[in-house]
Amino acid sequence: MSGGDRSAPPSAQRRPSPRGSGRRASSASGGCPPSARSSQTSGRPRLHGLQVGTAAYVVSQLQGRDTDPIAAVLDATGFWGVIRADPFSLDAWLEAVRVAPEIKPGYYTVLLPRDCVSEVEAILRTDPRLKGCFA
Repeated sequence: MSGGDRSAPPSAQRRPSPRGSGRRASSASGGCPPSARSSQTSGRPRLHGLQVGTAAYVVSQLQGRDTDPIAAVLDATGFWGVIRADPFSLDAWLEAVRVAPEIKPGYYTVLLPRDCVSEVEAILRTDPRLKGCFA
């Protein structure tokens, strides 16, 4: 093969920073690191899509926007039932929220501007859709 360095797959190559921001924005899982960290703090691997879907739903509530369309998709696909069959660890998710802002220095996460641990805990414990999804 000729050409440049092909040792790293395109998905592993660094993406440029978004314009208009001094900080890089993380991917979906980095944007709300519980999805990235829960498998590391729970002691066993979990399906990444379940983590990201749950994180997207929780973050939409933190941001106060887009919760209804996200919930509609997750409801229609039976998403919550899959999680209830093998619930996430509540303690692992809360620990992930606590450490998230320190995971990727220089990257923005919605958890940075304020301490969100108590807000996330309230969502995880009281949201009707999340009932049975955390043990």
